[in-house]
Amino acid sequence: WVDFYQLQNPRQNENYTFPAIIICPGGGYQHISQRESDPLALAFLVQGYQVLLLNYTVMNKGTNYNFLSQNLEEVQAVFSLIHQNHKEWQINPEQVFLLGCSAGGHLAAWYSNSEQIHRPKGVILCYPVTSFTFGWPSDLSLFLI
Repeated sequence: WVDFYQLQNPRQNENYTFPAIIICPGGGYQHISQRESDPLALAFLVQGYQVLLLNYTVMNKGTNYNFLSQNLEEVQAVFSLIHQNHKEWQINPEQVFLLGCSAGGHLAAWYSNSEQIHRPKGVILCYPVTSFTFGWPSDLSLFLI
């Protein structure tokens, strides 16, 4: 459920730590977009970040559970994993960022504005869904002026 892209410490210094970023790809809560997964993870990896890619729970037809609450718990679980393993993974626990695209941006914004034990240092939202009241982007009437 989490893919970890880990830098190797070039200095072989046990005390050296990297910043980290948790990526929540988009996909309309129906799938996990591959174009927002590996490409983003690799882009941050080469910039010196440890990267955790969250493959959060998505809707299935007939879903009758609150998957959005489950998604919040999944983000919290990744933060908990980082705090439990930060020394081994050489992550600075005070430098953990959260990035989300589209539906993942909705999840990142929602998480960062909720009461959680672990807070991100910063949040990056890439064309996030900010409201479900305006319909889906495929609704062409939204583009009429």
